[in-house]
Amino acid sequence: MLILQQHTTKPRRAYLFKAARKLQDDMSKAFELQKHPFYDHGKQVIDYTKINWASQIFLEALGEEITNKTADGCAVIIAACDVEDVGEVKRVVRAHNRAKELQESHGRAKFAFMPLFEALPRRQSEGIKKCGWYSFYRFSVMANMQIAVDQGAARLKLLGIQPDVGNAMTISEYPALEEDLKEAYENRKYPFIEVNGEKLLLEAEEFTMARERLENFRQKSFLDDHTNDLGSVIIVSATDADGRAAAKVLQAFHARHKGARQVMRAWATAADQYADPHGDHGLGLTGSGERLGIADSGARVEKVCCQTCPSGGMEHRHEYR
Repeated sequence: MLILQQHTTKPRRAYLFKAARKLQDDMSKAFELQKHPFYDHGKQVIDYTKINWASQIFLEALGEEITNKTADGCAVIIAACDVEDVGEVKRVVRAHNRAKELQESHGRAKFAFMPLFEALPRRQSEGIKKCGWYSFYRFSVMANMQIAVDQGAARLKLLGIQPDVGNAMTISEYPALEEDLKEAYENRKYPFIEVNGEKLLLEAEEFTMARERLENFRQKSFLDDHTNDLGSVIIVSATDADGRAAAKVLQAFHARHKGARQVMRAWATAADQYADPHGDHGLGLTGSGERLGIADSGARVEKVCCQTCPSGGMEHRHEYR
């Protein structure tokens, strides 16, 4: 993971590096507690100890750094940079990935960017968006949208697996996300932002959203059709049970296509999403009570207090997913 270095004392960039350090702490803790994304139903899928962090990277040397680090087939994720550098970072990442695609080789670069705001974003006060996990969930989807485009996708399909009527949270998260993406596009907000007049993500007609029944998703032709001609599919909503089934479909799909086509998932299990019911996500960085970061996985998940959620009171998490 790369963090771009700048010689500056601007508070915005100082916060950037505090956030990057907090990200490392949160990821290390998630690994120790055997949580997402390092473990999937008790099985280790990513070894955190194999992740190398580099925090002294200058923008001018980014292309060479990516080339060197991906020479042995590793992937590079750029985890933090200043908003003013986003356009140039995007150009470097996309040029690298185009070269890798022509070579038909592994070692792609990814850019998980979140812009810094003059004022910190605050949690919304209506519906499911009141829940502490929602902002993290939404960013996971938006980051994957950017990654897909950086890796050459010309079209995006955001897919929700249709839940049963009893899965209240899964039913609600998809339309909330759809509403936020529509608003973001209309107002040119993240992830549809422009830097120096250059669009950094697709136009609205080039990305679509839909819900499908699991049995339709299981058919080989479904993903094959939607990933033709540089299309990419991102699964953005699924219950725990459907998510496990969808993961098996994804594994079979990637085994068939050997990495030549893109299908990604941008959801987590109930334990990962709801284990931090108040949305604190660990210790805050600003001292103001507005806390940002990735989910702190240390809380108990057998029963969570959803006082910040629309339903209120104490609820069992499995009733929601």
